[in-house]
Formats: sequence, C-alpha cells, structure tokens
Amino acid sequence: MSSAVLDVWQQFVDVGQLLFIGYLVHYVPYLLMERTLFLYHYLPALLFSILLLAADIEFIGSVIQLQ
Repeated sequence: MSSAVLDVWQQFVDVGQLLFIGYLVHYVPYLLMERTLFLYHYLPALLFSILLLAADIEFIGSVIQLQ
C-alpha cells in the first residue's frame, strides 16, 4: 500500500474512533435504562452514527481517488 493510502487510513481510524466513542457515550446510558424510551433519547447517538457514515463514504471516495 502506498504512503498516501496509509495516511488516509490513519485519518479514517482516528475520526472513526472519536465518532464511535461519541456514539457509545450517548447510547449506552439509555441502553441501561429500564423505563420506556422515546425517539428523542436516541437522537444524539443518531447524529454520531450519521457522521460516522459520512466518514465511511469520504474514506471510500479517497481510496478510490488515490488508486
């Protein structure tokens, strides 16, 4: 693998870890609750999952562009 692809991969891993930790921080507390949960409880976690999807798409586009 070329150096540019490795740099893109490392950036993807760094962003992915940050967004995944943010997702877990917002999702796990509500996962442990035993009462009824509503959609607005999950919205902060949904934001992080959408950002993670955008990071995935950006990574795939970058790798395709470099090849």
